[in-house]
Amino acid sequence: MKFILKFIFYMPFTIFFRVQCFLIGGITIGKNLEVCGFIFLRNKGIIKIGNNVRINSCRACNPAAGGITSIQVLKNAKIEIGNRVGISNCAITCAEHIQIGNDVNIGADTIISDTDFHSLNVDERIGRRFGQTKETVKTKPIKIGNECFLGMRTVVLKGADIGARTVIGASSLVTSKIDRDSIAVGIPCKVIKSL
Repeated sequence: MKFILKFIFYMPFTIFFRVQCFLIGGITIGKNLEVCGFIFLRNKGIIKIGNNVRINSCRACNPAAGGITSIQVLKNAKIEIGNRVGISNCAITCAEHIQIGNDVNIGADTIISDTDFHSLNVDERIGRRFGQTKETVKTKPIKIGNECFLGMRTVVLKGADIGARTVIGASSLVTSKIDRDSIAVGIPCKVIKSL
């Protein structure tokens, strides 16, 4: 029964995603990838996906999540996703470098972004809309260590460095270094307990 459900829910989407990756280019995928739902994918850099990765991207696979998974890699940027990673209906935007370790679980509706998207300078921001200026946008790499768990609706922003085996509580905002083997929660995210 489990095999039949996997075949119905995962096989068509996995094949579609692999074709999508092939057509876009710059993407390497390990063995035994499982995808449930359509993924929004935009790549102008490099994406590396490890072995035995599962990506959910619809309510059928995770009723707790609202949106689809989106992966966006800007020019010359790189995302590395380790082995046995679970991603559920989250949005990842990479402008520099995002590294996700092995055995990481990323909860529903999580946002991971190593860029501010827009300049903090108001003149650059407004001028860009009218083609008068170019925005200076800040970026900083993100690292998520092995065996981490990010609770649902976590937001991980530029410069975040989450140590191995750390648990991030739901709806937390991670903007800096979080020590390994910790439980961290809040806005901003802070360690509340050592594991």
